[in-house]
Amino acid sequence: MAHDDDFMLALFEVLIPADTVRGMPNAALPAILPIVRERVGQIPEMGQLVETSLDCLHEKALASAPAGFTTLDLAKRTALVKAVEQEQPFGLQALTFSLFAAYYQQPEVLTALGLPARAPFPEGFELEGDDEVWFEKARARAR
Repeated sequence: MAHDDDFMLALFEVLIPADTVRGMPNAALPAILPIVRERVGQIPEMGQLVETSLDCLHEKALASAPAGFTTLDLAKRTALVKAVEQEQPFGLQALTFSLFAAYYQQPEVLTALGLPARAPFPEGFELEGDDEVWFEKARARAR
């Protein structure tokens, strides 16, 4: 994705806005950028779709604001993204799919969800005492 970090983060904020009621941050988290770029770049055809949509968004932004997409407020950026979705839906959908996958791995998001801000392994999760019953049933089936 040839577009600069500021452009991408401004777009991510539109694609996953903050949810102040639930305390969820928007997706304009710099740690997400390399993850999304890598995922989109793994499939060349998907990368081309995404790039076409991003180019369209950039052109529309320049037409309404000569300083570009990042200078627009959230409402105007959202309107432009919706317009591009009508013309180039698959690229933004592919980008959003990759963005969601990266977003829900971020410590800030996990904390907002009330989950430990870490991977489940190698530490694992503590099992409650009644889980032993389920383990015994599984062991019995395996015999």
